[in-house]
Amino acid sequence: MVDQIQCPICKGSNIGLVSNYYEAEKGYTYKEHHVDADGRSYGYDCVGMEQTALSKILTPPQDPFENSSNITLLVLLFAGVISLGLMIIFNLWGHFWWVFIPVFLVIVILFAWIAAMNHQAYQKDKPIWDELYYCPLDKIVFTPKDGRYYPLHQFHKFYSDDER
Repeated sequence: MVDQIQCPICKGSNIGLVSNYYEAEKGYTYKEHHVDADGRSYGYDCVGMEQTALSKILTPPQDPFENSSNITLLVLLFAGVISLGLMIIFNLWGHFWWVFIPVFLVIVILFAWIAAMNHQAYQKDKPIWDELYYCPLDKIVFTPKDGRYYPLHQFHKFYSDDER
């Protein structure tokens, strides 16, 4: 017989995976825009998605490489602006203008290193998030594997807690 997963506080079974609550708590935003000849509104159009407060709290860890083309562009733009600024300052002071090349490379390498560290954290945290459960009655997030639980607003402690 397989044990049913229960909330560690209320022992209830009205629980679900955090990922399911996250997806279910997204809602549609509607915008009224149809008007008849007399000026009366009569229709609505869906204009996008809006997350509820619960869905925002239960947001999964984000992979920094998910939108890597945008990040790469921003890093190169930032490094270019800093390097160009330094080049202009050094030219005004009569120093060597080519100093911007190593500065540019150092900034790009630093951002790449930071992104790699964030990706490692994502790879560690995402499987944890996938196994978390939420109890709406007690407003806790828990893991049935080891019985740990935290209040909803503190559930990110699962990621920093190394007592796994």
